[in-house]
Amino acid sequence: MKNIILLALFFIILASLIHVSKIILILILIIITKEIFVGFQQKILSIAFQHHQVQPYTVLFLLGKNLYYYERVK
Repeated sequence: MKNIILLALFFIILASLIHVSKIILILILIIITKEIFVGFQQKILSIAFQHHQVQPYTVLFLLGKNLYYYERVK
């Protein structure tokens, strides 16, 4: 699970350096988390399309929060 968070952080830093659209960044994170949660993907998609511009750090926070919950329940 830590590898997924590190990979997500890497993509966020990379995207901020090359100024990638935040929607593309969110889609990358959805692909990374595809193995983990189907509901989490839907949550990120709904946030992305409600606000159109989501801060990458918000996405990372949601990813970390959901991974923490997943580990606790598991």
